[in-house]
Amino acid sequence: MWLAETVGRDALHVPPARACPDLTAVAADWIRLWHTRSGPPGGLRKVDVPGCRLLVLGYCPADDRELTTIGEQVARGGDSALASVGGSSVVIAVRRDDAVIVGDLAGQRTVFYTRTPNGRTVLGSHCSHLARTVSTGVDKGWLATRLILPRASDVWAEGSPWTGVQALRPGWGLRLRRTGASSVHQVHTLPTPETEQGDAAVVLRTALRQAVELRVRTAQVSSVDLSGGLDSSTVATLAAKTAPGRVPA
Repeated sequence: MWLAETVGRDALHVPPARACPDLTAVAADWIRLWHTRSGPPGGLRKVDVPGCRLLVLGYCPADDRELTTIGEQVARGGDSALASVGGSSVVIAVRRDDAVIVGDLAGQRTVFYTRTPNGRTVLGSHCSHLARTVSTGVDKGWLATRLILPRASDVWAEGSPWTGVQALRPGWGLRLRRTGASSVHQVHTLPTPETEQGDAAVVLRTALRQAVELRVRTAQVSSVDLSGGLDSSTVATLAAKTAPGRVPA
């Protein structure tokens, strides 16, 4: 679990105790990040370059050199470089006058955000924590839409069960300006499929192997939810090849 907040130049801030009292703080200029002591699943990585600090929360296959190159591009205004971070992660890029926050393309790492009564923006991994922070109520319209149209994600994807708490659409970025303004824009642009099936299979196999290996290496104990189908059986096989011991399934 993690929370982040925009702060003023001379303000003293503490993490929202009602949301979670056991948090560790990380400073990134005018953004403050708090996370549980064990860290976000997959870890937290920090990269500093002139004009930009990157905070990467989650599973990221890019090495420090690649993240440094991405940070340098973002420092020069190239927000589209954030799309190349890859993996299942949330990226927070903080510059002097603005910050860009991007979740993962698959929607597994949703970024929720809201505005506090004093005008600050608060972000987090769990919408319920943000709802307690700003003392808001249930969004009955969103809840009804989600129940009636469960597959129409284009309709309800940007909302949440709580009034005033928004969700960042997968593939989009949230830009926060130091002045307090905010906006969303598309970061990931999916290309038209042009690769042959055989070549695409190699790319998929490589990505899947890297994703499983990264999770197994960073976990103290690995286990697999195994249904017996093709998907979970493939993941279980890859995990068993990577783990030093047996993998409970």
